[in-house]
Parts: sequence; C-alpha cells; structure tokens
Amino acid sequence: MTISSFQVNCPLPDNITNYVSGPDTRGTLDILWSSISILLLCTWSVQHLSVPLQFLPLSREDGKHKRQWWKFRLADHQEMNRKIYLFFRKFKWLTVNMIVPEFILALALSDWVLAKKYLAEFEPWAKHDGVEWSLAHTYFANMGGFLIRFRDDGKDHDVSEEQTSETSEGQSEIRVSGVSVEQDVEAGVRMSRRSSIETDNITLQSESQVTAIEPDVPHVIVCPKNNSPASERSHSSNTTSEEGAHQKERGDLISYLNSSRLWIDQHEKNMVLWQRYLGLDWQVDEQNQKAMRLAMQGDNSEHSGERLLLWYSNIRVLQGTVWYVDAPQLLLAREIGLINKLPVLSTAQLDDQNKDSFLVRSIALAQVLWLVIEVIVRHTQGLPVAQVEVVTLAFSACSLFTYLLLWNKPQDVQVATETTAARRPEVHEIKSIAAAAPATFGPYRNMPFMAGNAIHNHGEIEYGFQTGLILGGTLFGGLHCLSWNSHFPTSAERILWRVCCLIVTAGPTMIGLVWNGLAALLRLLPRMASKWRHVAISVFAHICALMYLAARVYLTVEMLRALAFSPPDTFLQVDWSRYLPHWM
Repeated sequence: MTISSFQVNCPLPDNITNYVSGPDTRGTLDILWSSISILLLCTWSVQHLSVPLQFLPLSREDGKHKRQWWKFRLADHQEMNRKIYLFFRKFKWLTVNMIVPEFILALALSDWVLAKKYLAEFEPWAKHDGVEWSLAHTYFANMGGFLIRFRDDGKDHDVSEEQTSETSEGQSEIRVSGVSVEQDVEAGVRMSRRSSIETDNITLQSESQVTAIEPDVPHVIVCPKNNSPASERSHSSNTTSEEGAHQKERGDLISYLNSSRLWIDQHEKNMVLWQRYLGLDWQVDEQNQKAMRLAMQGDNSEHSGERLLLWYSNIRVLQGTVWYVDAPQLLLAREIGLINKLPVLSTAQLDDQNKDSFLVRSIALAQVLWLVIEVIVRHTQGLPVAQVEVVTLAFSACSLFTYLLLWNKPQDVQVATETTAARRPEVHEIKSIAAAAPATFGPYRNMPFMAGNAIHNHGEIEYGFQTGLILGGTLFGGLHCLSWNSHFPTSAERILWRVCCLIVTAGPTMIGLVWNGLAALLRLLPRMASKWRHVAISVFAHICALMYLAARVYLTVEMLRALAFSPPDTFLQVDWSRYLPHWM
C-alpha cells in the first residue's frame, strides 16, 4: 500500500517583518499531538489518589552497601524502590483513566456524595473534641489519610468473645468504656447515637423507634433486638430452610478463601515482601490478630455471598499495628471509644500537604475549554472534525466533571496523620469496623492501605457509584456519537464505529440493569445461589468486560486510521477573523 503525503509550502517574507501569521492549514501531526497532549494532561492531573503506604525512616546505610554490580539486590535500595512504587502507582491509574474514564467519574461522584453526607456527622464530634473539620478532612479520611496506631502498652489484654447482658427489655447490650452499645455487625454504621459522657444505657422500644438526640451531641450505636412472639415464630419457621443453604454457601466460600490470596496467611506473606523491599511501616499485632481470628471463626450469618468475601478481605487488614480507615470507619471508632478524640489536623496543615497545583489545573481546564470551543466553531463553519479530536473531547468532558466534583479533595498527599488507639478492639467491634469498610470495584482489598478502587459506605449510597457510572458512560460514549456521520475509509468501518459507540454509551446502563436483575434472581433461588452465584456473576462480568474492551480498542484504532483518510477540509484552520470585531 502506497502512503501518500502532501507538503505545505508557504512563501517567506522578502524583508524583515514584525509579525507573520500562521498558515491557514494544519498538518496530521498538529492534530495528533494537540490531542495527545490534552489527553495526557487531563488524565494525569485529574488523579486524586489515596494516601500510599507509610514507610519507616530510611537508614543511613540504605543504598550504600559496597557490593559488586552483579550482586545488586533490590532489598538494599529501599529509597529507590519507594520512588518506583509511587511513580508506577500514578502510572497505573493514568492507564485506568485512559481505558475507563467513566469509572473515575463514578468514583468522584460517590466520593462527593459521601463527603457531603459524613461532613454533617463529623461536625458534632469535631465540636465536642475541639478539632477542625471540613469537607477536605472528610475527603482526606476516605483517602486513608487518618491512621489508627496501636501501641504496645505492656498490658496483657484478654481478647474474648463479647460479654453480653440482657436488659429488662430483652436487648443484648455490650459494655464498652462505660457505654452500653448494641451489637450491629451487619451494618457497621450508625443508626442512632448519644454521647458516652451523658448516658450509660440506651434502649429502644422497636426497630422503627429512634431516640431523640440533641443536634450538637455525639451519639453511639443502638440496635434493638426484636424478641416479640410473632418474630420468634417467623424466625423458627424460616431457620431450618435457610440455615442449610447458608451453611453450605459459607462452606464453599471458606474453601475458596483457603485456596486463594484472600486468606490471612497469604496476606502476611505479602506484607513481609513489602517490608523487605520498601520498609513498610506495618507489623502484625498479636492482640488484633487474635480478635480478628475469633471474629472470622464466629457466627457471620449476617453476611452472605459477595458481602462475605468483601467482609473477609476487609477484616484481615485489621490484624496489624496500623489501621488505614475511611470516614465511616473513623467515625465508628470514635463512637465506640476506640479513639478518645478525632485526629488533630488543622485546615492550614492539610492545605500545606495538598500538592494540588492551581496552575496545572487551570492549564488543563483551559485546554479542555479551548478544544470544546474549537469543535463548536469548526461545526458552525462546516469544517469536519477528526475522530481523534472527538475522542479527546470525550475524555476532556469526563475530566472536567471529575475536576469539579473533586475540587475540595486533597491531591497527591504522601504522609498520613496518626491517632493513637485508646484501647484494643473487642471481637464484636472489629467485626463492625470491617463491616463499615469500603467495597471495591474489581479486585478485593489485598493491602492495608486504602485501595484506589474503594467505594465508600457501600451499604447506604452504593447507588451513587452506579449513577456516576451510568452518567459517565452516557457522557463518554455519547460524545463519540458526534462522529456518527463523519468520513470513514469504508462503510463497514462506519457501521462498526456506530455499534461500538452504542456499546460504550448504553453498556454501563445495561450492565447495571442485568447485574441487579441477576442478583435478584439468584436471591430468589437460595439453593442454586450457593452453587452458581459466583459462576454466573463471574461469567457475566467477563462477557461484559470483553465486549466493552473490544469496543474501546476498535474506537481507539479507528480514530487513528480515520485520521489517515481524512477529507481535505479537515486540515483547514478555523477562520477566527470572522469572530473579531471589524468596521469594514
């Protein structure tokens, strides 16, 4: 195949000239490089990653071992390893953003909804503890920026099963630091709270009744135990049929955990490797590990299916001396008295740690707005827009909305703020802390730090992420449809472009509908669910991922191929003189 080219020749001025205007044409590389530069700038600067792993101070001998070059060992160069880890961490999410920008937009929307919600819940505690708290602090908490450190106090803390006592109302209560706290493992989140300073025992008459509280007073968990005769009869009639299915499902999941990377022994091995090569500030805490193992061996019937796997992956990271917690977990730890005070971090200190560059963000936004204006003006002047410019516009639009949603979120913070635990957690408390941990979209949590794919407070506002995924997919795929009638090398390629645009646009919506429908169907078939639930969901997820990936690959390849077959008018510059004021 012969590659044709066209060389633009512009005459030079005869004499020295003060101003020379640019040509009225643009080249293929001009279109390509301008699009790539905008794409890289947006996908790199839009990253608001979680706080990375915390490291121990480097020793003076790091990297100074006198060894022959052929005996080079990575374990002797922790400082270099840390820099490589931090760079590839950002590069990994740059790649994710270039593949699925709607996923980043969905995370941004769910983070924004959660930060707004929990800001109101943190404010009474912040006022009580005398610490500063803002929307940025809530974002920072969800980034894993606040650590709970357990220090060895030299005391032998006996970790045992919950010591419960029946009240006159028949409620099962747990005594923690002088506060009567109802056990709620399922939610791990608050239902009704009251200050541990003011009250020692709190009871509720029914599940629907909530104790009135003052607006400025912190409060603790209270969950009633329904012991009415009707509920007991209903429970006894359903227990026999449900218990067998649940036990079988739990046994299948335990077998899966034992043979996978999700089990705690494998987690400890991973931590040893990270400590060796990076100097990770994390150690196994024997008392926390004992409480964790008791929690895993106990009755966890409130969790089932994927939620049980999620709970296992979240509880195993609580066996260390350092806990990376998000906003719901931090608030729960304060409510149950695991910490005596919210972390102290002033707004000025948080702003100082924030690496967000106003200049870089402004340049990125200016580039996005310029591209939008240029596409609109080219359309009004009847000039074709290259497919690569349309794809860049789709990425830019997702980045623009992500910027706006995360405007108050700290960026590129490397150092976390620590708070010391007041005591060791009880078994029921470590269960609740794990239940309040975030979900993950994709791989389960495998490290103690806050994962970048974490969906916080999944039990209450998980639809915020789904809504963001649908809106992001519609926006991203819909903008690809601007090239619906553009010029393509062949008619078959035009048809494939249209089909792939529809897959990318409607794919997230259809996946959400089918996913929820499939989950509902499996819940109606408990006997089949324990055997086929994971297989069905896994097959469906892989099919959807392959279809989406194939569509994205085609759109990427076709936008470059179509640029090589662009009509001549594509290379004409916009006549900006039409929009300048003139009087002749």
